Amino acid sequence: VHLAIVKASTIQKYGFALQVSDGAWNLTATTGTYHSADNRLVRFVNVQITPLAAAFANAVAPHGLIGQSMHDAFVIQGKIDKYVPNDAGEYTTSAQGEGAIQGTVEDYEIQGEPFSTDFVYSRFGSTKGPRRDVA
Repeated sequence: VHLAIVKASTIQKYGFALQVSDGAWNLTATTGTYHSADNRLVRFVNVQITPLAAAFANAVAPHGLIGQSMHDAFVIQGKIDKYVPNDAGEYTTSAQGEGAIQGTVEDYEIQGEPFSTDFVYSRFGSTKGPRRDVA
């Protein structure tokens, strides 16, 4: 797989943007900051993943927490978190894709070694793979 760094740039005072493409997908990661309720500077990362034409032509339909909805003919809306900060100004997510993903979030936990690609719906190394069943 050939990866190309399309663009890397500094944004604002504390931010950084990185755009990477492998010919089928573009991935853009940007960093940012915000001030918590107690005025601490908190850092975060936003990730945007965009399929290119080659992604749709692949015989292995994408799966996983991000890829599985790419071929869906309609939006499947699952549980949505309410981002209300606690007294410390922190947010905690609980939705975990519930109702929008196939299976449960535990099905997507990597099994074995830290760099393993083994999980219930893994497509790594596959030569073909159907779209997810949304019925």
